[in-house]
Amino acid sequence: MKPAAKKEFFVYALVSLTDGVIYVGIATDCEARLKQHNSGKSKYTSGHRPWKLFYKEFAGESFYPL
Repeated sequence: MKPAAKKEFFVYALVSLTDGVIYVGIATDCEARLKQHNSGKSKYTSGHRPWKLFYKEFAGESFYPL
């Protein structure tokens, strides 16, 4: 049997530098996700750019078969 790959998940919070809106999400790579939000690839957050990551906390891990 193949070993399982472990993925770590993080809860993150962003603040809009334009209007102070706060957005909370979950991701495996918060910095990459922040880039997606700031590039306009997320429907809701595209109207509140730019964003700054101000909170990140480990939320757990999950195992996936390889």
